[in-house]
Amino acid sequence: MISFWLVTLGVPLLVVVGNSLVRFMKGLAQSAAADLLLALTVFNFAVVVEYNKFQEYIRITQIRSDIVAIYCLLVIISVACWFISVFHIEEHISSYWFQRTVSSCPDPCPLKHNPPARFPTFRYFFILFIPSINLFASLSPFMMS
Repeated sequence: MISFWLVTLGVPLLVVVGNSLVRFMKGLAQSAAADLLLALTVFNFAVVVEYNKFQEYIRITQIRSDIVAIYCLLVIISVACWFISVFHIEEHISSYWFQRTVSSCPDPCPLKHNPPARFPTFRYFFILFIPSINLFASLSPFMMS
């Protein structure tokens, strides 16, 4: 009974508070892509903790027998992608938009020091593509028949 409450209330609350604290300390706004990765991390963690309840919804026996290993790996991948998103990619995207805003400031502008950088296409691709792939990987064992 305690594991049920820990997984359903404790872990998500801890993740939300931790996410908000990290973003506050870094001065970053919330982003849907990184928050989706965190939600998937909590789901994957719930599958690892309550694997016996989730096994009955997986029809493929090879996946059912390795559900803990698969979802432990997905937890690690989700957390790594969240760190990359928050500490590297969102920082570059924020600085791009800041430089673009400053570059449109009329002269003399005390904040104008660098010309705007190129649009961070690869970073936008990563921040949109990785949560989508993670969502597919997290839910596909339940959808396969």
